[in-house]
Amino acid sequence: MKERPTGNTDDPTTGIDAADQYEHITIRNEDSMVECTILPCNCSSAELVTHWLTASGDSFVSLQEMQ
Repeated sequence: MKERPTGNTDDPTTGIDAADQYEHITIRNEDSMVECTILPCNCSSAELVTHWLTASGDSFVSLQEMQ
């Protein structure tokens, strides 16, 4: 039987926490619209063309608001 890793992990099969896999960039553009882009930490420049997600406006909230 395979033992599951302990600790605070988002993927119990690998034991890797999502916070260690992704980074984010939050910007406020000229018309005061806030955008947050999430992307993998260890992507090649070729992979970054398709390996990202952007949310804008009220599509996301800060961690402090949700706690």
